[in-house]
Amino acid sequence: MSLPIIINWGLPISLLSPVGNLLFTPFVTIFLLLASLIFFCELFFIPNGLFIHALELLYMCWLSIMRLIPFNPLVGFPKPNAFLLLGIPFVTISLLTIPSMRSIYRSIGCMIALFILFYFYVNCIQHPNKIISTLNCNRGQVTILYDHGTLVIIDPGVIGQAKSAYSWLAYTLLPYVTSTTGKTTIDYLILLQPTKTILTALCDLLMEVQIGTIMIPELKIHKSDSTLHMYKQLQQRANKTCTKVIIIDSESQKIQFNQTTITLTPHQWITGNNFLIRNVQVIGSLENQSFTCLPYKEDKRKKKISKC
Repeated sequence: MSLPIIINWGLPISLLSPVGNLLFTPFVTIFLLLASLIFFCELFFIPNGLFIHALELLYMCWLSIMRLIPFNPLVGFPKPNAFLLLGIPFVTISLLTIPSMRSIYRSIGCMIALFILFYFYVNCIQHPNKIISTLNCNRGQVTILYDHGTLVIIDPGVIGQAKSAYSWLAYTLLPYVTSTTGKTTIDYLILLQPTKTILTALCDLLMEVQIGTIMIPELKIHKSDSTLHMYKQLQQRANKTCTKVIIIDSESQKIQFNQTTITLTPHQWITGNNFLIRNVQVIGSLENQSFTCLPYKEDKRKKKISKC
């Protein structure tokens, strides 16, 4: 019954749900206990650092268990039309009200058959093959490319403009990607104007979402800059999660998948937040629609010149 709501929100379902309900019960019990203790400690001005630390350890423990799974258990569904979503609870209720279907085995069999039919329709018949779209973020847009199972996300430097970068990635970008493509992982993430904020957000995101390759332009950062520390931390986290980090230096690079080719051409240096960033231009085409992406700062400068 909750499947239409989950799909409408762009949330994936887990193949390990039956097992997870058994394993997760002790964790959620401890989680609720610790969360309640933290809440009441805050309410009565009692130091709660120990409980917060315990909650963080519980969170890390659960993520460690999840990383032991040799495959991605999450299954995403591209959002179908509203009539199909509304039809799922209607058919479910209809099956449960039919007297001959009140047997538990018949009900389970019908539910499984209904789910298989829905999965086949959404992922085989209605599933999109190629998508090129943009998603508004802060003062710009993030470009999303999808071609027969391969997902590329290009950030010109707008995600890191706000401190809520992780929240936007986890609760806006990923649900949007899942609802449009059915993907729960990212194949290529291209950052054209990285900041400390986006690097920090990616460190956290890598613990939860599988990212195949992160492409970052060459940076010239002073040793005392905290951005350099976060950049090194991202590389360490990427090594742990088997994510490839590619530095775009003075040579052009290409990404080729299916019938799509994306070219990354480096140019002169541009100024970032107290450090220099290699200006990289991204050019490509998908479904006879060409696109060009520039770092946010460079794009803004060119628009100013064109207006003059």
